[in-house]
Amino acid sequence: MKYGQDITVLNLSAGGVWFETTSQLSPDSTIVLEFLGPGHSTLIPSRVMRCQPAPATEHGARIKSACAFKRLLRVKDLVTGPTLPIDAVLSIEDAGQWQPVVGSYGDGRLVRGYTSDFSPSKSHLRIAPARSAAEAQPVFLNDLDALFFMRDDPVLANGAGAELARESASPYGRRVAMALPGGEELVGSTLDYKRGHSCFIHPSENDFGVERVFVTPKGVRKVRLL
Repeated sequence: MKYGQDITVLNLSAGGVWFETTSQLSPDSTIVLEFLGPGHSTLIPSRVMRCQPAPATEHGARIKSACAFKRLLRVKDLVTGPTLPIDAVLSIEDAGQWQPVVGSYGDGRLVRGYTSDFSPSKSHLRIAPARSAAEAQPVFLNDLDALFFMRDDPVLANGAGAELARESASPYGRRVAMALPGGEELVGSTLDYKRGHSCFIHPSENDFGVERVFVTPKGVRKVRLL
């Protein structure tokens, strides 16, 4: 944390981070995280979504916390070693810039396409039928029950990419179940569930091709705690 303690990163994406600290943070507070890359540092304003105690270690008590970034983190700028071929790293991030999504309305309607500008702090996003801004149309989050982020990156179908896909299904937080648009039930975990507020759900398994779900306050009524 900028001008604060070091953190131990457990899970990192372009939109947020799950980490450990030695002291308690305040949910809904704003902090600034500083990530050090090979040539420069990156400052990311972040909102604390959830905190929970972690099992104590020989180094003392630890707190696990989840933060949502207020702008996207360029993960490729932090790569310092050959954990993946550099073209694979770039492919993962480029695919993330235009990610396939399915928006679910309360009346059963669906909107499908690709988005590159989603942020939980914004009132709307743009969804295009293809990976191009030319045909993108605004969709207001308040009109949706949920926004499903789908997985279709071929890099994640083999090798180290498949391992990244498995690691992205976070086992932390509350276990919940949510009805999918087709009637099936998705089971996963959430770090920031609070009735009347939006939250993210990370599937325990990827049987339906869902990477994560952003549930709006309207859609929380369809979430069941396990």
